Amino acid sequence: VLFRSVPAFSAALHAAPDWPGFVFWTPAGANAFVRIGDVDEFFRILQEATHDRRHFRRPHFFGEIANFDPILRKWAKTRQSRYRRILHLSDLHFGTTYSIENQALLGAEMRDVVKQVNRVVITGDLFDAPKAEHLALFTNFKGSITHLAGGREPISITGNHDQRKKGLFGDDYKQVAAIGDRKIIVDDECEMIFACFNSSESGKFARGEISSSQFRQLGGEYRTQTAARAELKNYLPLVLVHHHPFSFDVPPETWVQRALAKIGIGDESLLKMVNAEDLHLWCLDWKIRTILHGHKHKACYF
Repeated sequence: VLFRSVPAFSAALHAAPDWPGFVFWTPAGANAFVRIGDVDEFFRILQEATHDRRHFRRPHFFGEIANFDPILRKWAKTRQSRYRRILHLSDLHFGTTYSIENQALLGAEMRDVVKQVNRVVITGDLFDAPKAEHLALFTNFKGSITHLAGGREPISITGNHDQRKKGLFGDDYKQVAAIGDRKIIVDDECEMIFACFNSSESGKFARGEISSSQFRQLGGEYRTQTAARAELKNYLPLVLVHHHPFSFDVPPETWVQRALAKIGIGDESLLKMVNAEDLHLWCLDWKIRTILHGHKHKACYF
């Protein structure tokens, strides 16, 4: 019984913004979350089904019983929670041997997950070096995601590896230009606004920095969009940035990190966003509470 009810617990968790309420499920796996204010209406629908022969199963050992599966599925579909689901990818590094070896596994995982989310976002280091052949690999991947998402293209921003050789040297914007440069993206279907920063614009080596002009540009565009459409003030705002805005430790992964670790030196000073506090203040000014980032290779699941 517990095994069969697990999907119902998932439904309850995904309906967190609509709590309090009740979760209903059947042995066949159908489930629905019902807000407490909708319970009376839901019970009325169930009662009507018990008098409608179309909603009965074939004869059972205990006699005929009502089939509530289609009712629960219809309710769940038409009363979807305001909870949004985002697939957040980062640091794919297309062009490396590792990414090539894992291409089939990544594609299979995407086929299973993408259709279950509202939007896919990718926060930088899309490819390992600013080369045309690396861009082509990422472009093919992006096309596959767009197809799986029913034509909704993933939102992609750039990282230090997309602009600098080895992620450290030079500034090559040729391949980045092919990705696009949309700063504020409004998604009316899932009622979200994405503010897309380029934290590799000013930083040195693998460090990140967002220029004051970029803060002003995005702030002006964000203000213009929300002023022109009053309903956008009720949308969920998110910031996308490559470099992590808060420091945290990860196990050494690259040869540089392993070498530094052997002499007792951390790599945070070489990777950090040097003006992270400015991003925090920008988000406070615009009442944005969610920042999605990449750069350090540590997955998080919510």
